[in-house]
Amino acid sequence: MNQILIIEDQVDFAELLGGFISKAGMNPHYVYDGAKAIDEIKRLNPDLIVLDLNLPNMDGLTICRALRKFSDIPVIISTARKSEEERLRGFELGATDYQCKPYRGEELVARIKSLLKLYNRNEQNNTKLLLDNNKNKVSFEGKSISISPPLFRILSLLTTHPEQLYSREQIMQSAYSDIDNKSDRSVDSNVKELRKKLRDLGFNDNHVHSVYGGGYMYKEDLSQK
Repeated sequence: MNQILIIEDQVDFAELLGGFISKAGMNPHYVYDGAKAIDEIKRLNPDLIVLDLNLPNMDGLTICRALRKFSDIPVIISTARKSEEERLRGFELGATDYQCKPYRGEELVARIKSLLKLYNRNEQNNTKLLLDNNKNKVSFEGKSISISPPLFRILSLLTTHPEQLYSREQIMQSAYSDIDNKSDRSVDSNVKELRKKLRDLGFNDNHVHSVYGGGYMYKEDLSQK
């Protein structure tokens, strides 16, 4: 059963939404004080959050900003603020959807179901490394880490053409174009460090495969010799 956290200071309205959510086969939970929201999110780890903006002690946008530092849980902002600037601000801080009050409980449930279906599908499909070129970030099965620019460039080169062998010289030209005094040992040292990073991420570091006397390649299918 999906766990839905409603962060809303109007108790009657929160419980009204909770009634619709319960009827749809999901389990609602409630937080009425913004200052308690992050602790409850970490404790409950809900499948989705319905988040009001006008909350006592900590506003919804601050909660959303803090949440995105440690989680990608889908968030539907539920608010009476209807301006385009407010909507854009919400999405910039990590909101997944934006619902303006007043609205029907059935519509909220439909949005929740749609987001859960999309989110679950993305989680199931996320079985490969995902590379974010803008942040030097690598993601695998919902977890992410940031790595140094040389490590990121090596991984990006190898994963662009899986099963293709790259010599150390090719890797040096791609990964260290802005670094003086580069050497073969730099490549080997960085590949070792890259494998450790991938292992910390939960990825099998054997995918970064070494070929004696040849260099390195990225193997998607480890069953192949």
